[in-house]
Amino acid sequence: MYIPDNIYLEIGIPKQNTVTYTCKVLKYYTYNIDTLQKENMYLLLPLQIFKLRKKMYQISSSSLPIEKKKSKMIAVYNQLKIIIEDTLKAIDLSYNDNKITLEDYDEMTSAIENINSYFLGMYGKYTDFDEEVKETVKSFYDPKVEERGIQKGIQKGKMEGKIEGKIEIAN
Repeated sequence: MYIPDNIYLEIGIPKQNTVTYTCKVLKYYTYNIDTLQKENMYLLLPLQIFKLRKKMYQISSSSLPIEKKKSKMIAVYNQLKIIIEDTLKAIDLSYNDNKITLEDYDEMTSAIENINSYFLGMYGKYTDFDEEVKETVKSFYDPKVEERGIQKGIQKGKMEGKIEGKIEIAN
């Protein structure tokens, strides 16, 4: 299927000329994790999972016996697990480099879990792969939340100490 480099939108303005807008088409399938990071397109990282959607669809819609489908799908799940882990590492690196916030981190990991669950529901759940993904995401995300909680606790303690210090000086 041919996908053009640009799309055009013509807008007719009453009692004036027609204006044509040209928009570049983002061909996401040409982007890998490194390219997304280099181009500061961090929030698109969770969409890397879609690279295996076509394979999953072909397997699920094939006329193969269920056991053959299962073995092929498990092989795709293993590829998907690698993509998810690499994506999580990239998200983690982006957070550590202050390119994204903890809220972005949370949204991105939620997107990964939701897309994965959708694919499993759509193309067949042959293992407890969704639970593996949740645990993998948790292993990346939970330490960040804990770290942020500690930082907030330290800041709150400093503020309370300053307030107490001012109260003592006033007395």
